[in-house]
Amino acid sequence: MHNEFFLKMNIKLGEPLVIGQTDQGLFKVIPIIGGNFRGKLTGKVLAFGGDFNYRYDDCYSQAHARYILECEKECLYVDNTIDVDKNKSLLTHLHFTCDKNGKFGDFNYRTFLGKLVSGDKESVIIEVYEVKDNDK
Repeated sequence: MHNEFFLKMNIKLGEPLVIGQTDQGLFKVIPIIGGNFRGKLTGKVLAFGGDFNYRYDDCYSQAHARYILECEKECLYVDNTIDVDKNKSLLTHLHFTCDKNGKFGDFNYRTFLGKLVSGDKESVIIEVYEVKDNDK
């Protein structure tokens, strides 16, 4: 297997909504308010969705972001999860849900990984790679 660069996303974030302390950690929702992406596809991140985030302590957290990309007049729903260990690289798993009859229908069956390149309170940058089988 090998990874092939697919696209780079710049996702704009809104003000976090702190739900509070739970049994799983501090729970907050960070709204996704827009952005763009470039690579094998080019388009925009719609102002929809959010990063549903549990912070366990100063080093560990879990994020489950859900958002929509728009490309060539089609929408691609993204479900992106990451277990954060600030002492290691920040790899994410992305799953695309697309119209099976649209231009990107095969994305429903492909495997994508991401790497959180940078992030702050205003935006995150994620590089996305497609995992490919060397035998095919």
